[in-house]
Amino acid sequence: CALPILQTIRNSLLFRPPDLGAYPAERIQLAVRGDTLLGMLNRQPHSTNKPLVVLIHGLTGSEDSRNILCSAGFYLHRGHPVLRLNLRGAGPSLATARSQYHSGRSEDVREAIAGLPPPLKRDGIVLVGVSLGGNVVLKYLAEGADPAVRALADTAPHVAGIPILLNVPAFGIVALVTALLLLGARESARANAVMVAVKLDRKSTRLNSSHSQQS
Repeated sequence: CALPILQTIRNSLLFRPPDLGAYPAERIQLAVRGDTLLGMLNRQPHSTNKPLVVLIHGLTGSEDSRNILCSAGFYLHRGHPVLRLNLRGAGPSLATARSQYHSGRSEDVREAIAGLPPPLKRDGIVLVGVSLGGNVVLKYLAEGADPAVRALADTAPHVAGIPILLNVPAFGIVALVTALLLLGARESARANAVMVAVKLDRKSTRLNSSHSQQS
């Protein structure tokens, strides 16, 4: 269960970007309900009649995310053309979209696939969603996919059969900082309570002393 997380940590520390120079690159623009999604298409030097692989990134990701680049190299080396799609507000799509993507925005995938040039869909499409992108892909499939879609892959790591749709190391760091802040706030409150008690005790002592002198 922990293997995907360990792979993520390994790739973060020992990342070597794949060489995609042998595969002609082309910027793709796809209209989706008032916005435009941008993607980077890498073609094969020669026709291979293999399906187009569409890679959809996860939360905070883009076409240049390490896992997306590694996946692109994997499929390109096996003869597939690859499209690295940027969701609304992600990567290059930030400049062409007024709104933001989220895990339920499967209609963007639907419209992007529908807007692909027919030659790109001729040999079929394989959708690969990473983390949040995997959720979007699964929702899109459940709602009825384009006939050109022949397969999909959800690459979110699973623990006890449950997909983990967040950045686990980042979540752990945020959780640790939050716990330390709460601990600090608790200690601060305790210190304030002690100071208030001391001040009240001193005030009570002075009042008692004053009453004694008057007696």
